Amino acid sequence: MKTIGVILCSATKKNYKCDVREMYNDSVSFRARRIFMDYVYPEWYVNTSKYGFMKPDFVAEPYDSWYIKYSTTKKASVLTEDMINDWLMRVKNQFPDINDIKLHCHLSLDYYNRLKTIFPNIKWIPQQKVLNKTAWQYYDATMLLLNGGTLKQAFESLGHKKNSTPRHEEPKWFYHYDGTEVFGLSTDIARKYGVNDFNMWSVSMGDSNMTCGWVVNKLLLSHINKLPSGNYRLDKGYSKKNTNMERGDIRKHLDELETLIKLKNNE
Repeated sequence: MKTIGVILCSATKKNYKCDVREMYNDSVSFRARRIFMDYVYPEWYVNTSKYGFMKPDFVAEPYDSWYIKYSTTKKASVLTEDMINDWLMRVKNQFPDINDIKLHCHLSLDYYNRLKTIFPNIKWIPQQKVLNKTAWQYYDATMLLLNGGTLKQAFESLGHKKNSTPRHEEPKWFYHYDGTEVFGLSTDIARKYGVNDFNMWSVSMGDSNMTCGWVVNKLLLSHINKLPSGNYRLDKGYSKKNTNMERGDIRKHLDELETLIKLKNNE
C-alpha cells in the first residue's frame, strides 16, 4: 500500500497557464504546505473541484475557485451537491487501485468527510482556519523533521491549536478606497458590504492593514491600489501587520527553509 498526500489549492493564483507549483506559489500558506509535501511524500497532489487531484507538475489554465464551504476569499464560490459528486467521481477515476492507497488528507474536515466515502484508507491532518497560522505551522513541522523529529510528531504539531485570550472589539470608523466611511463593528459592516467577517475583524483588531479595500487607518487610503481584476493591494511595506513579530517575515523563512532542504538533499 502506498501513501500519498493531498493539499488544497489557493484562491491566490497566477493569471496565466503554468504548472501547479508556480500557479499557487504566491500564497504563503500554499508554499509552506508545498515545501512540507515535497519533503515528506514521494507522491502528492493538489485538490481542485475543476481538475480533481493535480500532480505538482500538472499544467493548468487559470480558473475560478470553488469550495465546499464559503472561503475566507471573497472571490471563491460554494459547490453544489451535484458539483461535489462530480468532483468525487473525478478523483475516484484517477485511482483505479484506490484500495491500495493510503491518503493523508491535508484538507479541511469538510473535504475529509467527503473523501473518506471513496478512500477506505484515509488519515486526516487537522488544518488551521487562519492561513497565516497554516504557513507557520507547516514551516515548524518541516523544521521539526529536518531536526530529526518523526512524522507522527510533525502531524501532532500541525493539529495543535495554541490557546489564546479572547479579544474584545470596540466600534470604530472603517474607510474604503471608494470613499465610503462607516462607524460600527466589523461583523456588521462585513455583512452589509459582502466582506468576509474574519478578514474585516482582523483589520479592526490591527492584525491586518486592509481587506477588500477597507482600512481603519485613514492614512492608508492613499497607498491602496485597485487592480484590473477588481482586487485591492497596498503598496509594498504597507500590506500586512506582522502578527509574529518575533519570527519575522514568513516569506524569508520559507526561502531559508528551501535552502536548508536543498543542502540536506545534497549531503
